[in-house]
Amino acid sequence: MSGVFDVWLKGISAVLLASVSVGIALAQEVSLTSDDGVVSISGRLLAFEDGVYLVETSIGTLSVRADRVTCIGDACPEPSQQGLVPVLVNAKIGAHVSLSSEENVVQVSGKLLHFEDQTYTIETKVGPFSLPAAGTRCTGDGCPEEVWVPLSHLAPRLQERQIN
Repeated sequence: MSGVFDVWLKGISAVLLASVSVGIALAQEVSLTSDDGVVSISGRLLAFEDGVYLVETSIGTLSVRADRVTCIGDACPEPSQQGLVPVLVNAKIGAHVSLSSEENVVQVSGKLLHFEDQTYTIETKVGPFSLPAAGTRCTGDGCPEEVWVPLSHLAPRLQERQIN
């Protein structure tokens, strides 16, 4: 009988330890900064639910919409959990890039002519070539960087691409 009790006790201990670990992660310090940098809130992250942070601060508990701020800290949820989507920005027009599809079926190099609507257009030896950024690896000086933004900040045509 003590063997069954030992297994039960170890199981309960593991569940309690996991619960405490989750609680500790949520109670860690975070900083929330508005997109324009004017507002900054620091405190303990109590919860993140339905796109809203619940943060305990020195002036009380505040509810802050995730689509209005950037969360910095170990307790912050992953960007995709915050309702954010990845977008590529700051491509260097005129610089050299090499593009390849995920399966390496398409491989092309050339000068970046433009990067619009998340689509690369490069000048190759045989003329201009366009390739959507989704599913494409970019290497070289002209490659854009990935940033996470609220879906609502994208142009409607890009929102549709993210949803579909």
